[in-house]
Parts: sequence; structure tokens; C-alpha cells
Amino acid sequence: HKHIIILSSTLSLWKIKMKRWTNLGFVDTIYEEEDYVDHSSSFSSSSSSLSGSPKRHTNLSKSPSMELQSRVHKWSLANNSKPDVLLHVGGTRFHLHKDPLSRSSGYLKRHLTGINELTLSPPLNITAETFTLVTAFCYGAHIQLTPFNVVPL
Repeated sequence: HKHIIILSSTLSLWKIKMKRWTNLGFVDTIYEEEDYVDHSSSFSSSSSSLSGSPKRHTNLSKSPSMELQSRVHKWSLANNSKPDVLLHVGGTRFHLHKDPLSRSSGYLKRHLTGINELTLSPPLNITAETFTLVTAFCYGAHIQLTPFNVVPL
């Protein structure tokens, strides 16, 4: 009975926390579908535009681009591989590796297949700062979610 009461209390607390998130306007969850095939656009060219650590915590208060550059450099050395894709996000250029991006994101995997350059543009509406956090995660960073970065992520 002791375990049932603890479990019941934990579930009640979880429900209260979920109600708080719902009150903030979070209504739905975005799921990546690994088997999704986008037939509306072709990515056969070398350039494309999309519509649509020791582990440390990464947050918006530090300079994420310096940390990301360090992670990319360390990955290059560890894997004897130079960056093989150039991504443009909001006027910022990211020289990255397809492998860690594709392993961590089905979305990026689908759009990086067969190309060496990609521009992420509206309606995706991702800033360079947010993309830096996403990319750092792909390279193994622990991303600390805060009220200020949870919505953009």
C-alpha cells in the first residue's frame, strides 16, 4: 500500500505540472517521423533551401557558437573527418558534419541526404541561436531547458 500511495502522489504531481504547461499554451507535441518522405521538393542539387562534452550543460547565457565550434573541432579530430556540410540559418553559416546531425535528427537526415549545402528558412522560423543549441545537442551537449529556450527548441 505504501508503494501505491507514493505512485499515486507522483502521478498527481505530474498531472499538476502538465496542467501548468498546458496553461502556458503548450497544446501539442511535435514528433519526428523517421519514415517520412517529402515528395514536394527535390534535394538532388548540391544546394537546397527548406521551407518549412565532457558533457556540459549548454544554455543561452554563454556564447553557444564558441562552444559549438569547439565541439565540431573535437569531433573532427576524434573521427579524422572535416566538416562535410554547410548550413545557412538566419545569415549565419555553420560548417558541420552530416553524421552527428543525421544520427540525432530524422528531419536533418532527410534533408541532408545527397547535398553539401542547405539553407534553413521560413516557415521553419529557427534562429541561428536556437539552431546552435540544437546542433550542440547533436554533437553531444546536454541542453538545459529553461522557460526562455523551451519554446524555440
